[in-house]
Amino acid sequence: MENQTVLIGIHDGRLILENSMEIDELVILELKKFAKENSLIFASQIDNIDDVMFDYSECEKLEKELEYILSNTKSNSVKVASESILALTKVCIQKRNRRIKLYVAGN
Repeated sequence: MENQTVLIGIHDGRLILENSMEIDELVILELKKFAKENSLIFASQIDNIDDVMFDYSECEKLEKELEYILSNTKSNSVKVASESILALTKVCIQKRNRRIKLYVAGN
């Protein structure tokens, strides 16, 4: 049986499919565990169960936490996921619009 995935994307009232991706749920759980162990508030909110939205100011904080994860994790899968999420986080920051959010769709 295949692992479930978590959908992460840019949301502007609707999900923008060309700015979205699916990441394996087990990788998200590993990323979340690392974030909690390192007291990373925003990265630890990325969830495999509940939906979460980050506005651009929260994305600015999430960006710093994802960069910390990239610099400090030993897990290649967490690095790849963090890089992917970071790219979407930067899109959210660049838009600087109250309607644009980074969306994490849990299962």
